[in-house]
Parts: sequence; C-alpha cells; structure tokens
Amino acid sequence: MKNLFIILFLLLFLLFAPIEALSKGKGGHSYRLHPKTYCYTCARDKHGKIKRDSNERKKFLKSKGLTHTPKGYQVDHIIPLAKGGADKAENMQLIPKDSEKERNELK
Repeated sequence: MKNLFIILFLLLFLLFAPIEALSKGKGGHSYRLHPKTYCYTCARDKHGKIKRDSNERKKFLKSKGLTHTPKGYQVDHIIPLAKGGADKAENMQLIPKDSEKERNELK
C-alpha cells in the first residue's frame, strides 16, 4: 500500500510540476531560455562556458605563419561551437572584428 502511494505521488508530481522546475541544469540555469543556441553536448567548464583548447588556437595561428592574432582581426569558428562545431584548427578562420558574420551572430 505504501509503495502504491509513492508511485501515485510521483506520477502526480510529474504531471503537474512546472516544466521549468524539471529543466533546470546545474546551478539552477534554465535551458529553456535559449534552446536554439544552447549546445547540450558541448564540454563545459565549471562556469558553464564551452571548453576551449588554447593549443588548437596556437596551432591554427602557426599554420598561417602567425604567433598572435593580428590587430583588428579575431579567430572565428566556421561552424560555431554552440552549434556543434569542433574547437579544432580546421574549424577556425581569421575574420575582421567588424565583419558581417560577427554582426549576425550577435543578434
């Protein structure tokens, strides 16, 4: 009888619990606020940011004959990390800081 009560309680909870309460991630952040841009499978650091590999960035710059990012440019991921792109040198490019791509991604 006690088990039946527990099962009934759990079923009622799942039916009537707010969706936000069930979708809270670590730290209480709700993923429902940005479902189109949030990458659920990306490796993340303790602050929730997508982990980056500084060695891959250095490898990319070295392949271009550079030691650092030129002034007025930035290293950009061709396929954004948030959309499943790899943090690999093959997925990186140099773009001007005021490029059309940057403006579109900030929207």
